[in-house]
Amino acid sequence: MITWNILRAAAVGSYLTLFAAVALGLAGTTSLGIRPGAKKSTVSLHQFLSTVGLLLLAVHLGGLLVDKYMTFSVTDLFFPFQGEYKPVGVTLGILAMYAMVIILVASWVRRGISNRMWRATHLLAIPTFALAMLHGVFAGTDTPRTGFWLMYLSTGVIVVFLTILRAFTAREPREVRKGNTTPGAKVDSAVELGSIPQIRSVGPLVAVPGPPGDRARSIPREPGLDTRYGHLTDQ
Repeated sequence: MITWNILRAAAVGSYLTLFAAVALGLAGTTSLGIRPGAKKSTVSLHQFLSTVGLLLLAVHLGGLLVDKYMTFSVTDLFFPFQGEYKPVGVTLGILAMYAMVIILVASWVRRGISNRMWRATHLLAIPTFALAMLHGVFAGTDTPRTGFWLMYLSTGVIVVFLTILRAFTAREPREVRKGNTTPGAKVDSAVELGSIPQIRSVGPLVAVPGPPGDRARSIPREPGLDTRYGHLTDQ
């Protein structure tokens, strides 16, 4: 009975850490979320929670294999629709487990894969959480208890709210954000579209007197040129 209690506690702990990691990831990618200066520590915490969730999941699976209260085989726990106990609910948990492993592996090898692949794998985070929640609802032996219903309901509502919030307030990448005036930017939007030729700035503009009655014109000052007498002469 001790093993049964441990594996149940590990299942709840894995679910809650998965929820915390998903919620933190969603909150951190909104404009109302975490300050940019705290992004590095937030990512570390996000990965730590995900790793702890996977370790607790391993404890849960190991407990199911050795516990005598309800017998499970390796095939039952790693292949869909193989066991006799609530096959649909257990299969949802198996799918969530595989998706969780894919997301974590992509995080661990972040520098070795492209941004597109990394983002594609992290799109699985919300479906993974949904699968884990449905697994707990349909396969958990503690589901009929009021506290567990409230846990699933509250965590599900929070994730849905953060998902909607992210959809409306997601941060744009700095390099493509509209109106970017970052020093050192070399390509103007008009130049990028090919509508006008790119012009190289050669220095500050200098007013040069013109003929009588004509307005002064501005020309760029270049090193080695003199404009003191109304025309350009080599120094």
